[in-house]
This record gives sequence, structure tokens and C-alpha cells, in this order.
Amino acid sequence: MKIMKYMLGCGLAVCVTLFASCRQEEEPAGTAADGLRAVFGVETRSGSEETVGDNGNKLVRLFVANRAQEEETDGNSLGLYCPESHRYTLERNENGGWNYIVEGLTAQWYKFAFVCVPDGLGNGIKGDDLFLEEHTAGEAEDEPVSDFTRLTVDYAPLMEYQQEHAAVYSGESNPDKDDLHVYRKVINRWLVAGEDLEENDLGMSRITGLLSFDMGILTDQFENEITQITVTLEDVPLRAYIYDNAIREDEGEVYTTDTRDFVFSYDVEQIAESITEHCRFDIAMLPGLVRGTVTLGFDGTGGQTTYQFNIGTAGGGISVKPNTRTSILFNGMTTNQFEVRYAGFDEKAAIGVADDEWDGWNN
Repeated sequence: MKIMKYMLGCGLAVCVTLFASCRQEEEPAGTAADGLRAVFGVETRSGSEETVGDNGNKLVRLFVANRAQEEETDGNSLGLYCPESHRYTLERNENGGWNYIVEGLTAQWYKFAFVCVPDGLGNGIKGDDLFLEEHTAGEAEDEPVSDFTRLTVDYAPLMEYQQEHAAVYSGESNPDKDDLHVYRKVINRWLVAGEDLEENDLGMSRITGLLSFDMGILTDQFENEITQITVTLEDVPLRAYIYDNAIREDEGEVYTTDTRDFVFSYDVEQIAESITEHCRFDIAMLPGLVRGTVTLGFDGTGGQTTYQFNIGTAGGGISVKPNTRTSILFNGMTTNQFEVRYAGFDEKAAIGVADDEWDGWNN
């Protein structure tokens, strides 16, 4: 199994409020009798700090891990213990945010991981089903996993969803688009005996990226009418680990594992608003180094032309980065047909807000 890692860029997406106090230095481990608790509230906000209510397709889970005692090690390498009982689904409140109270905590070190995934999409994708445990050789598939470093988010169903609804994910102006991104925030905190943890406004960032194709104005680019565009992506990452291997906050990485090829087919009349407009389509995905082709089908002739876009790095692939739009621009039938650009999400954007404003640079 190959594990890839990618640095996580900045980008405000979800605001998390924790009502409790924190300390970073070493403290002795406590006991369950300490009875500490943390009350969590999660809200989606825009840059103006106004709550955004239209987020019915999101599910937020909290993972609470602590340093494993000897009887809890389960063979995990980092000694981080997070059984099923330490994983919580945050409940929605009347304001469209989420709430949860964690009780019975002890005076010791904890790792808190907040993860937000799509939920309730049209083809029956449920957010809870996207959280998977990784089993090692010899383990039964139904054997519980308590190792925090083997907890993952499965993005394969969301790639398949985009395959089935390719036309919906073309063009930034389509109002029917779902937010298919995954968001995460991981923090390390000490709980102190007799005190509750209190912390405000922690922002979760996208750990997914966006592969955005711009084929230009097709009537200007090609002599024959283009009716079909097919994109083949090779070695697309399927799962992301919840842990980030970070000591300091906001310096974490995105680790991915398992890959697969995907094919996306687009009818030009569905993705190009008019023959005088640029033909654009987007694919949300986990970060990774992807290779692939774009195949153009011509009307009436049955002919087609295929272009490789394996450019951008010494390894011959294009790097899709966390919280970043990777734009692939078709420059015409020249030696260097494609140009790659990277741009960050508008930092004012949030879940449920029109967040496709970009401020980028050439790479």
C-alpha cells in the first residue's frame, strides 16, 4: 500500500467554537473521576461572520484520541487511541450549525479532529458511510480498529458520483452543484484537572482540491464541431487519513492511499453555454499527482483526437494540491497544448457560500 502526503494550505471554511480552557505543557494523566467535559458548537460562516444556513448536505464528525495505555495499543505505531466510542456525530441546531457535548474526559493530553464531509447526495451517499477503518493483513473486515492513524475518509463514492453527474459539475455558474469537498481541523490540547477547555473560532480547511479544465472557445480552437469531451484520470487517490502528523496547528499534511483510474464524459451542449463561451468543467478530488488524457469527439465524422496533459512536474504528472484550484488550460493545437495554473480558494468563502472566486498565480 502506497501512502502519499501533501501539505495543507490555508483557507477558512468552517468555524468551530469550543467552550472550555487549554494548556500546552506536559501534565500528568488523569482519571475518569475527573469528569471534565467539552461543549462543541460548529457553525458555517461567511467572511462577514454571518451564519450561512443552507448546508443541508454536510455531516460533521469529531474524533477524540489520547495516548494509548499499554492495554489499548492495538499495535498502532503512534500510540493514539480512538475507539468507536470516541467518535461523535455533531447534531444540528436551529441555526443550521452543529452541537455536541463530550463528557467524562480526564486530565490528560487529547487530539481533537473535526472532519466535515458531504452527506445525503442524490444517489444515496451518506456521510457516515464515508468514514472507514483501515485493516491490516490478517484482520477481519468487521474487527474494530482503535488506532487513530488508521481512520480514513473514503472519497471513491464522490468520484463515482461525479462520473454519473458529469454535466452538473461543469461551469462555475451551475446552481445545482453540491459542495463535494472534505474539510478538516486537528488540534492537540491538554485538559487540566478542575478546568474545562475553552477555545473559540477554529477554522477547518479543505483537504480536497479542484481540477478545473478550460478548453477555450471550441469554435476558435478546432475546425470541426466538438460534441463530446472525455477525460481519463490515472492513479486518482481514493482515501485520505484523518490524522495530519502535525506538531503545530495549521502545519499538517494530507496523507492519501489507494488509487484508481476514472473516466468522465461530457456532452458539449450540456457544458458550454454557447459556442462563443469558454468550455469549462471541474472535478473535485483528493490531492495527488495525476496523469491522463482529454479526448475530443467530432460531430458527424466519428473521428476523435486525444491529448495528454501529463505536464507540470518532473514526474510527468499534474499536482492537485489541498485547498487549491488546479487549472488546466488548453492553448490550442501547439507543441505545448496545455498550461497549468494554481490558485487558492477565496479566503472569505465558506460552506454554503458561492466560493468559486479565485486569486491565483502561474506555476
